[in-house]
Amino acid sequence: MADPSPSSLLDRLVGWCFAILLASMALYGAVLLIQCIWPWLVIGLAAVGAIILVGWLVIRWRRF
Repeated sequence: MADPSPSSLLDRLVGWCFAILLASMALYGAVLLIQCIWPWLVIGLAAVGAIILVGWLVIRWRRF
């Protein structure tokens, strides 16, 4: 069964433009959020990596 009110090309184009606009705004917000928390992420990953490295070294040192 066909749609009783088919959308015109202009309606679809406007819909796509709004979708692209909203997607770009969401991407911009995500980038701002990552910029705000980036130093804390790096510090956290460095701390976790150091803890894992120290644990691995202690386990390796105790075996010998």
